[in-house]
Amino acid sequence: MKNWIPENEGIFSGVGTTIVASIIAALGYFFRKKKKSKNYDEKRKKSHLTKESIQILFIDDENFIIDRNLKKTGYPNVKKITDVTNLDSPDIIIANVIFVDIKGVGALLFPESEGLGLANAIKKRHPEKYICIYSAQPHRLNTHKLLSTLDGVLDKNAELFEFTLHIDKNLNENIN
Repeated sequence: MKNWIPENEGIFSGVGTTIVASIIAALGYFFRKKKKSKNYDEKRKKSHLTKESIQILFIDDENFIIDRNLKKTGYPNVKKITDVTNLDSPDIIIANVIFVDIKGVGALLFPESEGLGLANAIKKRHPEKYICIYSAQPHRLNTHKLLSTLDGVLDKNAELFEFTLHIDKNLNENIN
């Protein structure tokens, strides 16, 4: 019977050592622990938010001057859409702060609760987003059970300053 390994070669020869080292390196690569989690990357990305970089989204089916005034006061990334049909739409994904009117939006997805249901669903799907609802009658919302998951409530006729307080609160929370 022939010897398949010549006498002067073995597992620790140059070729054998290279193969064993490659196998060990490959196993180490596949079974290594990741040092950075998704949450770490998300926190790092959020911590760099500034007034100039924060993405603000308004969901309102009516004309609303606050979004235009925010742009004039130094928030360049403000967008207004009339409704949402997909909780993972690009507008929602990119936004850091989302203001949702409770009447007239979200009726397709949430016919009973409309904007309040929409805001709650966005918060459940994207808990890292700052979600603030606004209404012409916010006093009627104070006892609603869906409010507990949201970050803020505003009167639709609130001053621009009150909207910026919510935006700045989000900026400050993300820096810490």
